[in-house]
Amino acid sequence: MIELPVALVTRGDGIIKSLMERGILMPNNSKMDTGIDNLDPNNRTLQILNRLPYAPGVKYHSIIGNRKEGGVPGGSDGIVPYLSSHLDGAESELVVKSGHSVQLNPLAIQELRRILLEHLRQFPELKVEIPKFPTPQGVKDEKDAAR
Repeated sequence: MIELPVALVTRGDGIIKSLMERGILMPNNSKMDTGIDNLDPNNRTLQILNRLPYAPGVKYHSIIGNRKEGGVPGGSDGIVPYLSSHLDGAESELVVKSGHSVQLNPLAIQELRRILLEHLRQFPELKVEIPKFPTPQGVKDEKDAAR
């Protein structure tokens, strides 16, 4: 038998109770959505979560696929349209020529590394040595993966 971790169940239950107390979620809708439910753009929980603000100080970035061309907002990765992927207020957004498996794209990998290193540099007291990695195949140079 597969069981969810206790912390996940406890927090999930707490979130549902909080949403019900605020009148956002009605008791008859209190079941946890499945992954399939969450793919529906009309999903009530997804719409509620989309309206919630990010916590102050939380930085977030977007790496979005566009099947037709990179560097241009719009289009689709073949599954998710740009407008569903775009996040207002993101620190950075990179649109790469890619289908839905954008995480496999060398430019996306390079951008993720750039983002992680950018955040790591905010903590110089950690004195972390940043290793040099070869430029991923398909990326001309560091500037090729820039925002």
